[in-house]
Amino acid sequence: MPDPTSNEADSVNIGPDLVRIEAGVLVIYSKRDMADWVVREFKRPAIWFKGHKFYLRAKIETTRPFCWKYTLWPWTPDMLEPPPYEIDYGDDYVRDREAEFRGRLKADSVHWSLLPFYPLLGFLWSGVKDRLVDFGFNPRSITSLSVMLEFGFTLFWGIYVGYLLQGSLTNFFILFVLIADVIFRYDSVLGDKAIQPGFLEWLFRR
Repeated sequence: MPDPTSNEADSVNIGPDLVRIEAGVLVIYSKRDMADWVVREFKRPAIWFKGHKFYLRAKIETTRPFCWKYTLWPWTPDMLEPPPYEIDYGDDYVRDREAEFRGRLKADSVHWSLLPFYPLLGFLWSGVKDRLVDFGFNPRSITSLSVMLEFGFTLFWGIYVGYLLQGSLTNFFILFVLIADVIFRYDSVLGDKAIQPGFLEWLFRR
């Protein structure tokens, strides 16, 4: 890589990023907002590129095909304050960043596709709800909502069975199961237990 203090123009692609030397300054154009690349007066993160050490001087939004422009200045010998962390920018960094971005994109897609079913997700068993954490769903929150819905339905069913004289053995059994399920699952929510059971999970798992 040319000396970043020179005026020699140069550019190289690192994955989808474009790295250029513009008027002696290292500039990186990227479609990604790299949150750990922060502009600071003190406690500056160190950014390594091809054996050269830099710090982030400016970070601005730019036009397509890129979204962000990162301007890096050389890390000089008089900068004695140790960096809080270091970033090794290169092919591996960009590859990992893009993989993480695709993972978040997939998670967001699943999240939005499941969102219409949010009130019902709490009825799923705990193993499935634990996997939903990766898609932005909190097991305790969705279980709490499902318990509220179930409690409301249990009241309705109790009125149906008791006051409308629909007291068959089957209907009383359903009412008993609903009451028991509300009690057991609400206890897990109230105690903020690690396992947030789904519908009737307490009956089959001890």
